[in-house]
Amino acid sequence: YGVVDHAYFMLPPYMDGALSGTNPNTRFDPELAGKLLTEAGWVRGADGFRYKDATRLRLVLIAFPIWQEKMEAVQGMLRAVGIDMQVEVAESAAYMSRFIGRDDYDMYAWYAAYNSVAEFFAKYSGKTAFSPYRMASGEQIDKLNALIAAGSSEVDAAKRAALFVEAQKLMADTGFYAPFIIENNYLIYNKNKISGVRAHSLVAGSGIYKGLDMVLR
Repeated sequence: YGVVDHAYFMLPPYMDGALSGTNPNTRFDPELAGKLLTEAGWVRGADGFRYKDATRLRLVLIAFPIWQEKMEAVQGMLRAVGIDMQVEVAESAAYMSRFIGRDDYDMYAWYAAYNSVAEFFAKYSGKTAFSPYRMASGEQIDKLNALIAAGSSEVDAAKRAALFVEAQKLMADTGFYAPFIIENNYLIYNKNKISGVRAHSLVAGSGIYKGLDMVLR
C-alpha cells in the first residue's frame, strides 16, 4: 500500500548521490537459486529442504522484534528454494550483545535512519561497530574502506559524490548486504488538537522530535 518500496541498493534512489535503477543481485529468482544450490552439491530431500553429506542447509538470522514479520517473509522465500532459515528474535540489548559479541548466527536484520549518503557511510559502513564489514578482510573490503575514508575526508562535493558512488557499486557487488525494503515513515496528527509537533529524522525508531513540546489544545 505504498508503505514500503523494494530496495535495489542500500540507499533510496530519491536521495541525492544514491544509485538508481535495478540491481540484478537483489532479484528473487528461485529457479536460478535452485540451480546454483544444486551445482554446489545441495540436493533437495523428501522434506523439501536441501542437504549435503546428510547436513541440512540451515541458516540462523537474528532480528529485532519489529522485523519479525518481515524476516518471516524472507524465511518463506528461502524455504521455497530449500533453505531452512531460523528467525531468532531478541530485544534491543540482547540483540546488540549477540550482534557485536558473538558469532553464532549467519545473518542479521538491520534497519537504519540517515539523511544523506555521507551519513550512511559514516554510521553504518567501514569499520564501525554496526557494519558487517568490521571483521571482514580481503582486497574488496580494503578497497571499500579506502573509498569510504577518501569520500569522508574529501572537501570537494563532486569528488566526494563520485567516491561514494563507487563505494555503493562495490557494496552492491560484494553481497555482504542484501537490501530488502525501503520503509517510508509517516507522521500523522490533527493540527487542530495538537500543536508543537515536529518530525525527527535523525534517530531510528523515533518519529517525534522533542515530544515534551507538544501541547493538547
